Amino acid sequence: LLELGLRGIMGQVEQKLKELDGGYYEKGEIHASDYMERRYNYQAMLIALQAGIDFSKRYAALAREMADKEKDEKRKGELLQIAEVCDWVPENPARTFHEAIQSYFLCNLISRDIEVDGQGLGDRFDVLFNPYYQKDKAEGRITRQQAQELVECFLAKQAESSHLKSPQGATLFSGISKLKDVNIGGVLPNGDDATNELSFIVLDAAESTQLPEPTIALRYHPKINQELILKAIDVIHTGVGYPAIYNDSAMIPFLVGRGIPLEEARNWGVTACVIPSVPGKCVHSQRPNYGVINLAKCLELALYQGKDKDGYSGKQLGPKTPDPKTFTCIEDVTEAYLTQVNSIAHKVVQIDNIAQVFYSQELQRPFTSALLDDSLEQGKDCVSISYNSITNILFCGTTNVANSLAAIKK
Repeated sequence: LLELGLRGIMGQVEQKLKELDGGYYEKGEIHASDYMERRYNYQAMLIALQAGIDFSKRYAALAREMADKEKDEKRKGELLQIAEVCDWVPENPARTFHEAIQSYFLCNLISRDIEVDGQGLGDRFDVLFNPYYQKDKAEGRITRQQAQELVECFLAKQAESSHLKSPQGATLFSGISKLKDVNIGGVLPNGDDATNELSFIVLDAAESTQLPEPTIALRYHPKINQELILKAIDVIHTGVGYPAIYNDSAMIPFLVGRGIPLEEARNWGVTACVIPSVPGKCVHSQRPNYGVINLAKCLELALYQGKDKDGYSGKQLGPKTPDPKTFTCIEDVTEAYLTQVNSIAHKVVQIDNIAQVFYSQELQRPFTSALLDDSLEQGKDCVSISYNSITNILFCGTTNVANSLAAIKK
């Protein structure tokens, strides 16, 4: 997005269409159904990308209209600058720090708030935007204070976009949080510390704004710049509740263990609450949430031989496990409990696999797909493919189960 702009990505999509029409099907290299699927997806991407350009142009026109009516010269200048920036990005490659953040924000707004009511960011803010900041600073276009103000504006706009959450989503999550994370820290693909000046600017901006959202996610590793850790501690000490600190020494091996190449695993970011993702890839955040398993209910079923309590339905919801009167040790309890968990987990997977079929048929995401490597290359919508096997089955009742098992054991 930042290097090519939406117009440049449209060029890539058009090239894919030419390759598709120029022989793949005629030579018998792909089946007709695959040909049509790719063709429709590429055409949808082009329509959605043009819509993204039009979307930004409307903001530019509005900013100029507001500037014409503005009496304050300073604010008038800001509005004209906004118009100039929105006229250029996201259609074209970002040339400045301001343009880069504006391009990213508008496209994130389309992908996560308009195309679908999604969550999270997942991108590495300091790694992504620091080259633009450093270039601007070297060429005398920006000061550190001005850069911090732009980051503060970005944080405020992210907090503001949470109000676009659907009533159903706001009810489910007991509020309007979009669970967005601004990722900083971590390591570069070669394993070196990724800390840079923008890492500190993000923390300063977060400390200044004190917004409840977005949260800051700091990736910790043994070689991290200690000044960044001390600054993070200062921000936490204000009581704002972030940055949340994540452990590279645990997460990177976990991702490699799931089949992700080491260099890409080192580029991971936090999406939504605490979920790892790899920026630019087709990961869970492009798909719907999977099921939620109530572990406390599983323990209850284990104590009633898999039956729902008579006060509820009285149905056999889980497998028939031994009568609790026959239990002689805590291991008998945990075995019955895990039998119920395994049973419900299997059902959740079956339900989700069917749900994914409907999702991929009815809720395609052409705009987001155009921005992702896998989708663009394969000509498939991002909801139809998955980069890795990391899933997002959620759990509740974990603490209740731990306390209950401890009480039963005692």
